[in-house]
Amino acid sequence: MRSYKKWIAAGAVLLLACVLGLWAVSLRSEAPGYSIIFVGKSPVESSDFWTSVLSGMEMAAQEYNASLKCCYSESETDWEGQNELLRQAIEEHPNAILLAPASYTETIPVMEEVKSAGIQLVLVDSEVEQQIQDALVTTDNVEAGKKLGTYIRQLMRNKEGSIAIVGHVRGVSTAIDREAGFREGLQEREKDIVEVVFCDSKYDVAYQKTVELIRKYPDLKVIAGLNEYSTVGAARAVRDLGMQDQIYMVGIDSSLETITMLEANVVSGIIIQKPFNMGYLAMERAVELIQGKPVEKRTNSGTKLITRSNLNVEENQKILFPFDSKK
Repeated sequence: MRSYKKWIAAGAVLLLACVLGLWAVSLRSEAPGYSIIFVGKSPVESSDFWTSVLSGMEMAAQEYNASLKCCYSESETDWEGQNELLRQAIEEHPNAILLAPASYTETIPVMEEVKSAGIQLVLVDSEVEQQIQDALVTTDNVEAGKKLGTYIRQLMRNKEGSIAIVGHVRGVSTAIDREAGFREGLQEREKDIVEVVFCDSKYDVAYQKTVELIRKYPDLKVIAGLNEYSTVGAARAVRDLGMQDQIYMVGIDSSLETITMLEANVVSGIIIQKPFNMGYLAMERAVELIQGKPVEKRTNSGTKLITRSNLNVEENQKILFPFDSKK
């Protein structure tokens, strides 16, 4: 009888332990994760770059049990629309906001509202005139431009000809820094730059501006695009005009179309960013800030020069196609 009572007692203890265990698991599963909002400066589907940035954010959000909500302004020049989205995000009281600012100056007042609301703020890709953010994850854009300029200087050794730049958005930090780095990398060949135009991150505008440049400067030897839109749009014009054997077309950012034109000898070389890393690291920095951990104020997500000679190197393929490398 005494033995029977022991078994009953042991069973009761085991049952209680199971119930408590299930209750604890239930509490963990119902515990809210971190709430984070990404306010972008153009629709994510508008470019391979932003698609990859978002993929990095989503992977980190899943790993850190964070909910990620995204909203985007209509274009990279629509800072007014972005400011309105940013104010709406503040009203939702998230733990953190990730922001890809559309303006170097005009976004600052609303960023101050974010901080006044006690929300962690991480800038992605671009920066602003004042250091209001808690952290910044971006490419070293001066370094990227310098790599491109150095590459062109090497290609142009003992060759004559003028150079044109097709920028993306006048006045944004990425355009300013990449152009400055490009000029620095060119060194003595900087004097050969004849004009800088801007396409407002629109493929068709970059195309038309490039056609005009080629017609205006018969000795044009180099066209440099400073982001995906300007590079692809300009490269399309060089290809359609049959100028790929006369003009070195180079740029910053990668996309499937850019890589195809690199393989076809329309594009000579590109400086690729690491957008997947950028998105992942931005989310990681946001979570660290929410957790009260010390965070680097500025994180460089990295760049690399890609040409036909190193396009198929395994390491570069993993950067160009991060999703395929995970299979």
